Amino acid sequence: MTDTINFGDTIRVNDIDFTFLDVDVNGGWLCITSKVWKRLKFCSDRRIYNNWTTSSLRDICNTEFLSLLDNRMLLSQVSDLTADNGDDSYGKTEDVITLLTCDQLRRYYRLLPNWGTFVWSLTPWYCGEPDGAIYVQGRNSDGTLNNSWAS
Repeated sequence: MTDTINFGDTIRVNDIDFTFLDVDVNGGWLCITSKVWKRLKFCSDRRIYNNWTTSSLRDICNTEFLSLLDNRMLLSQVSDLTADNGDDSYGKTEDVITLLTCDQLRRYYRLLPNWGTFVWSLTPWYCGEPDGAIYVQGRNSDGTLNNSWAS
């Protein structure tokens, strides 16, 4: 048995399997759940549905899901909310539990598990109203990126 962990390896924390993706500049580990935890809408109750900052999914990740883990082991991460078209008006957020951006989905493509379903990213299709604020980018089960209606 070895004490080393490699990118793509599975790590179990409190009965939840995570896939190890990367190490940040401070030595923290970037991991993602190896299986879909819950099937949830990106946002169910806000006017601008595709903004992670006001997303109901963000609230659930940083309360209900976070309660399943040892918070002392977790570091926050700053996420860039730049839309697929380059619009950066949503800015950045800082969360302990977050989703990957489309850039990260591309970067870690070979390491990501196949969840067998569409999974959200936190990248909006584009920012603004009326029509653009309803679509969020995500990853299909075949690994391709696509957008879906956030609510």
